[in-house]
Amino acid sequence: MTRALLVAGLICGHAGMVAAAAPERAVAAAPAPMPDRLPIPAAGAGMVDLESLARQRDRAGAAPGPALMVFISFSLPDATLQRLVEQAEISGAVLLLRGLEQQSLLRTTEHARRLIGRHQVAWQIDPRAFRQYAVQQAPTFVLARSGAGSGCGALQCAAAADYLAVAGDVSLDYALEHMAGAAPEYAGLAGQYLARMRRQR
Repeated sequence: MTRALLVAGLICGHAGMVAAAAPERAVAAAPAPMPDRLPIPAAGAGMVDLESLARQRDRAGAAPGPALMVFISFSLPDATLQRLVEQAEISGAVLLLRGLEQQSLLRTTEHARRLIGRHQVAWQIDPRAFRQYAVQQAPTFVLARSGAGSGCGALQCAAAADYLAVAGDVSLDYALEHMAGAAPEYAGLAGQYLARMRRQR
């Protein structure tokens, strides 16, 4: 059965999100051939208020969330999405979407189920996380230290040293290797996820 986190932790298979940091700490991967500018979720009557649901989760005292996150968009090529789903399952990374597909929670959930299939992958809809990590394109890979940015609100608030980000249409293991090489202080954390992925090969 698919293990899913919907609407910023409304259904919790994992704890809530890690809020994070400043864009100058981001590590750019090369090449990044698919910029895929992300749409901003529209607001309107009758629509699901994702921001409100995220705030409710925060008030409920959700613990600091996952250390490895992959920010995706359904507009990415199917081959890219399938690769990311498979690698998220192996590594334990959480997939994040910015908003609802055609403003429909049902349509979004159905699309996610078709994409994930039988894979045991956690996913969330959390527009605030996209702002907190200054995510502008998909896929973006974020590696955050445990507890980074816990208790943050809607804006970026964690120290720049608390996370790394790599953007580009690359594999998860490539992104982790790039992070470890670019920021040696993250080599140990990145190495834990890389070792998990290599054991499953």
